[in-house]
Amino acid sequence: MRLFIDLWADPLVIEKTPSWPLREQDALVHFLIHHPVLRERAGFVKQRLINAYAVGPSEWVEGELLVHFAGCWVDSKCAEYFTTFWDKRKTLL
Repeated sequence: MRLFIDLWADPLVIEKTPSWPLREQDALVHFLIHHPVLRERAGFVKQRLINAYAVGPSEWVEGELLVHFAGCWVDSKCAEYFTTFWDKRKTLL
């Protein structure tokens, strides 16, 4: 992960990359395809395990790690989602 973050943050890498519409997703795909060291160390999990959504088919349920407020600004629901999920948070030891 540290190598991935270092590559992602490197100004030389960023300056030479094309203008991707989905910046972070496209960068991740690029690194996994073109950098064998990263590819060999990558794994895949079900999306909702680490990135469930506040609403919709992949809606967060208790026990999942994170909730993603994707598109919350469209209907001005970001504050509502934040308050709702803030009250459900748990501290991990």
